[in-house]
Amino acid sequence: MSFSGTHPPSIDYVPYFERLIFIQEKAIISFKRWAVAFVLIGLSVLGVTLLSSTMLGAKIQGIVSQVTGMGGLFISALAALPYREIAPRRSRIITYALLKQGFERFPDLSEEDRKRLRDLADETIKRQI
Repeated sequence: MSFSGTHPPSIDYVPYFERLIFIQEKAIISFKRWAVAFVLIGLSVLGVTLLSSTMLGAKIQGIVSQVTGMGGLFISALAALPYREIAPRRSRIITYALLKQGFERFPDLSEEDRKRLRDLADETIKRQI
């Protein structure tokens, strides 16, 4: 792919946008894994304490209430997870995929469309830096 003007010929946009898509997808998966881990840990702690309290009765009521609080703490820790990041990352994936598709069919584009696509890609790269 040869570029003219201010765009150096060494830039290959397709792998760059593939990598950005990969990074965004991994971040979304990571957010989801942490959320599931917190829920599972919290529910496990709650389940174990409830089973223990029914089996051991009044002997450990004070400990059960403290451990139950810890289980609730893990579940409430979900509020600290940046789940609000998932939607913007999905929209970035769409943007990067469209740019990548544009560069995959770059030779078929008119010179005006090529310039517009390069400018859009450069602007996207600048926002990432």
